[in-house]
This record gives sequence, C-alpha cells and structure tokens, in this order.
Amino acid sequence: MRVGKLFFEGEVFAEPVEYARGFFERLKGLLGRVDMCDGAAMIIEHCGSVHTLGMSFAIDLIFLDREWRVVSLERDIPPGRWMITGGLRAKRVVESRAGALACDQLEPGSQLEFRG
Repeated sequence: MRVGKLFFEGEVFAEPVEYARGFFERLKGLLGRVDMCDGAAMIIEHCGSVHTLGMSFAIDLIFLDREWRVVSLERDIPPGRWMITGGLRAKRVVESRAGALACDQLEPGSQLEFRG
C-alpha cells in the first residue's frame, strides 16, 4: 500500500494518507482499526459507496471523481451504517476519523491531489 499526502490548494490537507488500490486493501479499508490520528486518512480507489459495519469509530467521507474533484461529503457517519453512496460520479473515497480533517474547507468541485 502506498503512503503519501493529500493536498488542497497547494497545502497539505491530510497526512499520512494510505492509498488502497489492490483488491484486498480496498476490501479491508479501515475495518479492524481502533482509531486514527488527526490528519490521517485512507483513499480507497474504485469505490463509490462504503459501509461502516464492524467499524469502531465514526468517520468522515469525501467522495471524489476521476479528476480528484469532490463529488460529495458525508460527515460523522457512525459505526453500523449499511450503505453510504457518493453518487454515480464517485470513483474513489477518502476516509478519516470524524473531525480529523478540515472538511469544512471543501465543497463539491474542490480539487484534491495525492502525492506519494
């Protein structure tokens, strides 16, 4: 799994960021984690919807399109939710512990960039 940083408007938005691209990495996601530190996130590629079944903490979700633009934001999703979708244009998702990232800076159309 690659690890890098996520940028917004030229500034570090999240670090460290794990980039899950392989089948098993994407399948596992954040399952089994007890918590995440402030600023940390995981990008799950080829992912337009997620669940929080089996999670032990609430998460924030940033759904991105092919060009890494924000499609939708879902905040403070509690454990045990069956399906949260980013819509038809969502091609990847950024997951973080609820409140760990400055998601209030983002809106649909905001451009993010991963460097790893």
